[in-house]
Amino acid sequence: MKKLLAGAIVALSALALTGCTIFYPNWGQKSAPVDTPSASATTKPSSSASPTPTVTPIQPVDVEILQVDPNADNSTISVIAQATGISEDTGICTLTVTQGSTKKSISAKAESNVSDTQCFPLNLSIVGLSPGDATFKVSYDSKSYTGSSSAQPITIP
Repeated sequence: MKKLLAGAIVALSALALTGCTIFYPNWGQKSAPVDTPSASATTKPSSSASPTPTVTPIQPVDVEILQVDPNADNSTISVIAQATGISEDTGICTLTVTQGSTKKSISAKAESNVSDTQCFPLNLSIVGLSPGDATFKVSYDSKSYTGSSSAQPITIP
């Protein structure tokens, strides 16, 4: 049994020490390895002009109002709108309410909705607006499209 145990210890020690060649691959070398520079290919700048990026013109888009809810209890106007005929996730919708010389607006992101781009709900506080007649419109802007609904009447509660 002692011989078996001693043999196992010797075998494990030998196995463990062979791993040292992994950590010291230049065992027995007199000097450290030196990197020799190699010839590298040089590149010449192209004599042709760099291509100018193409600028995509901003396209018009129709903005449709889906729902309007003036809410006296919450002191808000909630509007849901969409940019029709486009499908993208990069636009911003802005609700603007105008009453006389007072203008209030709020913006929200828009997201793709199959064939249209729907604005997140636009909830504008009516604090600062007087009860009575006003107008509102929703505009949509992105890198590729811009548009606005027509001004529509609304009664501020």
